[in-house]
Amino acid sequence: QASLNGPSGLNNGVQILQGQLTNFLTSFEADPLNLTNTISLIDTLWSLNKTNEALRVVDDVVLNQEADQQLLTVMAQKVADIPDLVRLESILTVISVKFPDTPSVFYDLASLQAFKGKPDSAITNLVRALELSQNRLKVNPEAKDLTEVYKTDQRFSSLKNHPQYEKLITPLLSK
Repeated sequence: QASLNGPSGLNNGVQILQGQLTNFLTSFEADPLNLTNTISLIDTLWSLNKTNEALRVVDDVVLNQEADQQLLTVMAQKVADIPDLVRLESILTVISVKFPDTPSVFYDLASLQAFKGKPDSAITNLVRALELSQNRLKVNPEAKDLTEVYKTDQRFSSLKNHPQYEKLITPLLSK
């Protein structure tokens, strides 16, 4: 059993990761929508400091028309961990287009856009998130109420001085 202590142990660890990488790449090529394998592939690439290759895998998944919401959400989480805010906004936008009835995606996108200083886009997506959340609550009263979450979410404080805030957001808060 090789130890990871010392140079030879570290080399053995890298060799093990390289072997796993080959297996994960082969599996990814065969089934790029396999969530478990895709996560393992990305994590292994990052462990080997192959960030660009890992991001190419993320991009391939995001561009795959058959990628489901769970897989795309995991790709967004992986990119958020780096963080690559430009890529994250792009992925969240893709998810919002493919799955337009998901309030949390619009909420996360609005939060990111508020942080990035894009108030018009942030307000548009926040309105969509709050409307979707309120509609979802009519069908499922146990669902997460993003209106209540929003009321204490400091990430949106920069939007409160925006000219459209009173017109678009305030009415949603009283529902």
